[in-house]
Amino acid sequence: MSTLGTASNVFGRLPRVTEPAMVSDIALKTLQQAQPLTVLRAARGFGKTAVLVYWLRNYTDAATAVYLSLDDRSNTEADFWAVLERALRGAGVLPEGTGAHEARSRVLDGISALRQPLRLVLDNFHEAGLTEGATQIDDDLIELVRNNDQFYLVAAGRTLRTLETMGSLSVDGSIVGPSDLRTRPEQVQQLAAMAGLDFSWEQAQQISTDFGGWPAAIRAGLRGATVEGGIDEQLIQGYIGAMVLDLRFSDIRTFLLRTAVPAWFDIDMLRVITPKTEDGTSEQDAAAILAHIRNTGLLWEDRDKGAVRYGYPAAIRRALLQVMTEAAPDIGRQVHRALLTAPGAEEDPGEALTHAVNAQEWSTALDVIDRQWFHLLTEAPQTLVEAIHHLPMPTVSTTPGSAWPASTLRRCTSAWSADTPGSCPRHCSAVPA
Repeated sequence: MSTLGTASNVFGRLPRVTEPAMVSDIALKTLQQAQPLTVLRAARGFGKTAVLVYWLRNYTDAATAVYLSLDDRSNTEADFWAVLERALRGAGVLPEGTGAHEARSRVLDGISALRQPLRLVLDNFHEAGLTEGATQIDDDLIELVRNNDQFYLVAAGRTLRTLETMGSLSVDGSIVGPSDLRTRPEQVQQLAAMAGLDFSWEQAQQISTDFGGWPAAIRAGLRGATVEGGIDEQLIQGYIGAMVLDLRFSDIRTFLLRTAVPAWFDIDMLRVITPKTEDGTSEQDAAAILAHIRNTGLLWEDRDKGAVRYGYPAAIRRALLQVMTEAAPDIGRQVHRALLTAPGAEEDPGEALTHAVNAQEWSTALDVIDRQWFHLLTEAPQTLVEAIHHLPMPTVSTTPGSAWPASTLRRCTSAWSADTPGSCPRHCSAVPA
């Protein structure tokens, strides 16, 4: 837990972090190694800022450290260098005075001329050049680290960037990824104990697995947890819902909701559930977003004999589906409709029926029931009964030409009777036999 004050040679306003700060030991040790380049990359809520704050509050290195948290005022190349210049001037690293050159040149010249060690800590680095100039910013920073042994750089962000991919090839560096920042079962137990809960190892392991080790989501759920009932998923859904709805880019939000519908998906299924455009850009965009989401640590990867499929940890998927149901139900219907018409969709009649019902393709659902009745009854009885209970029987039966076949009606009636003896919750008598 971070309790010590900031060292005298640390400049910049450190943000408040949620206490107790259960920071990653791996990340902390990596920062303490003081490599020329250190990159922390993971999704929002993985504790990147928390570990930076903890480290800087307990900072013992002789090098001056300047902490700068970036935001949307750094989204262009020119704005990034202007923001960085102000921070370095405030720390006394750069001399006062504007000079004749642009901010970028003044910063590059000033850092190149360093005679004392400087450690620059850039938080929310994904904001740097977000709309313009990101690659050039990264190239310039790599050159600064490579050409000046007095300059050390720490960058924490949500996206995989040139600074990480090319920087690690150009200079000595360390990468702290999502797997290094996940909350492990023993940490779940510690957090639970701080909340007065005595979770078993099995409970803690289940929570860590279900939430993919996502620190902020686990912390949110523990606020309303009980030993008997476990973690509070409503709080989790609220946290994830707020995060999804707050996303700046709607295409990423839509991607998350679409890909949460199937339990697992591969690149071929991604093409099926992605809306098509004439120029094919939608599929290219979806592949790029997949790479982005995978690099943040929100997706599991399952590899089998060279095939790769992706899926969300169970509790995160449930939360995404809840968000979709409440905020964008049309997305779910569109995805189920696409999956219903995908090649090989009817290989599993239970899945086909589920897709038809969720897509509200009632005639297709009835057709699946009629053709696959015995398979559904023996292999997927619960899916069959749930589907029947969702079918709008009175509506279908009173539409000209859409009355159910007598055989299907009798089967549905039997299924309802088995589910609710002596009653018919959908008023079967309204449907002609």
